[in-house]
Amino acid sequence: MNLQVVLDPLMKQTFYEIILELKKEGKTIFLSSHDLTEVQKICDRATFIRDGELVAIEDIKDNKDISLRTYKVTFEERVLKSEFDKLENIVKMKVDSKSIYFTVKGNVDKFIQVIAKHNPVDLVSTETHIEDLFIHYYETKK
Repeated sequence: MNLQVVLDPLMKQTFYEIILELKKEGKTIFLSSHDLTEVQKICDRATFIRDGELVAIEDIKDNKDISLRTYKVTFEERVLKSEFDKLENIVKMKVDSKSIYFTVKGNVDKFIQVIAKHNPVDLVSTETHIEDLFIHYYETKK
């Protein structure tokens, strides 16, 4: 049986506080989550399991390979995907009319500079899922 618990924002904050307090006491907590933001907020390390086997343990803090962010950028006019091909730290792009969804690895400075040249009207940071990191991690480790 697979049980999933969804917490409202106030209970989630309380949960984080409890986990961080236990962490200060030197306790080890195992957390299974698909929310990379959540993992980065409260975990020191991430473990990757593939086909039932432990394949990697990565430190979370200050690890540029693990720092992935996902953005939806809406522009005044349609922008070609090729305009962003020169940015090395864009891991994934998906075009949807006047919006482009970007997954960005590491520092976002150059990404922000390039999108600013194309008249963005909206920028939304979306939840980055562990699946994105998992796929990226294994694509780069081949």
